[in-house]
Amino acid sequence: ATARGVPDSVVQTEARSKAELERVVGTVKIARTEDFKIVAVSIYDNKPVHFLSSIHNTEVNMIETFRDVWDSSEQKKKEISFTRLNVIDDYNHNMNGVDIADQLREIYRFDGPWMRQRKWWWALFLWGIGVAVVNAYILYKKQCEAAKLL
Repeated sequence: ATARGVPDSVVQTEARSKAELERVVGTVKIARTEDFKIVAVSIYDNKPVHFLSSIHNTEVNMIETFRDVWDSSEQKKKEISFTRLNVIDDYNHNMNGVDIADQLREIYRFDGPWMRQRKWWWALFLWGIGVAVVNAYILYKKQCEAAKLL
């Protein structure tokens, strides 16, 4: 199994047995290019998870984070701490805007199955129109909220 764009030195193969899975969980591999300022990270959870990042080129490290979880023995929520890579933490905290834009573009999508019969540039052109429409909608909403119209 290859991960497209991830260097072979970072790619981890999927565990085939439970014993192998227990051995490799938590394994981290990191490669950094000096010229392109890109870092490739692979961490093994239940399966290998690969990241390419251009903003974490100077430092990749483990950070301590906290989460409220339900404790069934005490019948209440309690805070636990765990460590994870700063690349994953930043992705989880900063991906929301991109995800919302993708969701909006998908809901109001005007290019349909007929797109497969068109020239390649039609897909690119209509994608650009869709992104522009979503961005215009987001700006319109912000303006209306600022003017207290919504």
